[in-house]
Formats: sequence, C-alpha cells, structure tokens
Amino acid sequence: MTADTTKASFLSYQIRSVNLEIERALPSLLRDTGFNLNEFYILRAHWAKGTLSFAEISAHADLTDETTKAAIHSLIEKGYVADLKSSRINPLLSYKLTGSGLKIRQLLMTKYTEFISKLYAEVPEQDIEYALGIMMKIHSNLHASYIDNKENKQNNENNTVTSIF
Repeated sequence: MTADTTKASFLSYQIRSVNLEIERALPSLLRDTGFNLNEFYILRAHWAKGTLSFAEISAHADLTDETTKAAIHSLIEKGYVADLKSSRINPLLSYKLTGSGLKIRQLLMTKYTEFISKLYAEVPEQDIEYALGIMMKIHSNLHASYIDNKENKQNNENNTVTSIF
C-alpha cells in the first residue's frame, strides 16, 4: 500500500517542525547548567559500557567530528570527561565520564526526563509505540532508498542514527 503523498509530506513537515521546536526549547533546559547543546548531547550518550570511542560519541551525539572534538575538549576542561588515550587502554581515542561527569549526567538526564514527560503528557503509551514504529519504518525506507545507496554513501559521512532502547 502506498501512502498518500500529500499527507506523508505534511507528516514530514510536522516531524521537522516539532524537532526544530524541541531543539529551540532545549537551551532553556540547560540555562542554569553551564552546558551547551553539543556538550549535553555528548553527556546524554549511552555511557553504560563505561568508555566510548570518539566515533561512538560522535555517532551517539549526531555531531560532526569538529563539533564533537570541540565539545569533548570543553567537557575535559570542565572535568566531566577524561581522555584515556594516554593510559594505553585503547589505541583509539577513548573517553570516560569522571565522577563529576557521572553526577552531572544524572542531573541533566533527570531534567531531560522531566522535559520529555511534559512533551508527551496525555499521550497514551501505545500511541508512542505506534509512532516509534512508524518512524523506524521511515528511517529504514530512507536508508534503503537513499542513504545506503553507494552514490550517496560518500556524501553522508556521519548520518548514523542510534537507538537508545
């Protein structure tokens, strides 16, 4: 079955519009923390395994290499992230959250959870699950049709979407 392209186009517009509004609202969440959005995205990354490589951080945060490098440097200077390259644990660039980084991440994630809770107030769980399924299908179709296409692969250096589930 083929989607009504007018409705699908409007849905794409709404997805982009909501995402941009969320991006504009997030700085208010961070206002009293001293962090910018790039640092927040890095602190929000999936740190469960303890360390992350530069490539993993960049992919989780969905930031360019230059932006990731600057944000990591800032977080190291603030004492929230440690660079492990000098410890010879991993020949690649690896990083971990410091004790302070773990504490501030927990605080930021609590604030972020409250933010998300307000956005999804009164939206039934099954609707969220259904919408997530739709978004994952659109993502899959996008990759199958365009991003994984050999011609476009070179033009999409860091367009990795990772799941947090």
